[in-house]
Amino acid sequence: MRELLVVILIGAAGYLAYDDYYKQRPALQQAQAEIQQLRQNPLRLNVATPGAPRAWTPVAPTPLAATRIVCPLCHGEKVVVYDPSGSGNPLSRETQTCPVCLGVGYRVLTIPPGQKICPDCQGMGLVYLRASNGPVTARNCARCGATGLVEAVK
Repeated sequence: MRELLVVILIGAAGYLAYDDYYKQRPALQQAQAEIQQLRQNPLRLNVATPGAPRAWTPVAPTPLAATRIVCPLCHGEKVVVYDPSGSGNPLSRETQTCPVCLGVGYRVLTIPPGQKICPDCQGMGLVYLRASNGPVTARNCARCGATGLVEAVK
C-alpha cells in the first residue's frame, strides 16, 4: 500500500510540474523571441507602462567622446608652488591648491561638432594670473564664458 501511495504522489508531482511548465511556456517563448530580435537588430524595447503596447525605437546615437584636458597651470600636479619672498630659496616656497583645476589636475570636456577648445583657457574655462611673488589667481575666461569651448571657424 505504501508503494502505491509513493507512486501516486510522484505521479501527481510530475503532472503538476509538467502543467506548470506548459502554463509558463508562452511567456518564456515570447521573452526568448524578444531577446533574439534584440540580438539581430540593434534596437531596444521601449516599454512605457505594463500592459501598454510595446514600440520599437532606435537606440540613440553614441555619445560624443569625452576629452581629458590636463590643467595648463599645474600640469596635472593639483598644486601650484610659488615663492612669496622672491628669494629663489627652495626652502621658502609655498604650495596652494591649483585655482584653475581646483585640485583635480584635469577637466573632462565633450567637444560637440562645430566647436573647438578655447585658445585662451585651453578648455579649462578659467584664465590665471601668476604674480611674481604671490599666489596664483584665476577668473572666468571672457572668450568662452567659462565653458572651455568656442565656435570653430569653417
